[in-house]
Amino acid sequence: PAFPSSSSSFQLAETILDLVLALKPRPPDKIVLASFSGSSKTILWPIIKCLRDQGERYGAVRKAIVGLIFDSCPIEFRADEGRDFFTEYALKGVPGAVKPFLDLPFQAFSLALDRVMRTEIIRQHRAYWHDITNPPFDAPVLLFFSQRDKLVKSETIHKFLFMMKTRGKADVTSVEFDKSEHVNHIVKHKSAYCRHLSAFIAQHTQQHSKL
Repeated sequence: PAFPSSSSSFQLAETILDLVLALKPRPPDKIVLASFSGSSKTILWPIIKCLRDQGERYGAVRKAIVGLIFDSCPIEFRADEGRDFFTEYALKGVPGAVKPFLDLPFQAFSLALDRVMRTEIIRQHRAYWHDITNPPFDAPVLLFFSQRDKLVKSETIHKFLFMMKTRGKADVTSVEFDKSEHVNHIVKHKSAYCRHLSAFIAQHTQQHSKL
């Protein structure tokens, strides 16, 4: 389910950006942002909003961003993927006989919450997809995904790729794997994953990565 953006998410984003600015002897002049799973909503989105809304404060960081990596994301902003995310992680380790008693109430709660907060969810949904596909910096994108990912549907990934292209973000590279599941690509496809990642980092930071 979607919840109103909490101030803590934006406080965390500001803390991260402030730490980058405080790096010694000087802030980095080349930055590659990487997002995994649900962090596309909880961390990356607030960072993008801070970079856009606080341009004077974080201008140096925004100008230094040379790449953006998505692994098993962006996650969708709706009940079914949120519910799947909860079921996969929060209920992991719970005995099978007990899961239905926990999962069914959560499904009912998430659907009810979507209905009650429908207007706010729609507003956030539009803002989220607008911001992550139209960030305040022009940087190439590398995206790792798999058809076997049960949490982030391939339809969501293709929606993201389509929106990026329609917004004129031509430098988008997607890598689709066939054996890995959610945030498991580097485990199942280590050689190919590291090859694509190393090439991306080397090309856009002009530094050789030994992954």
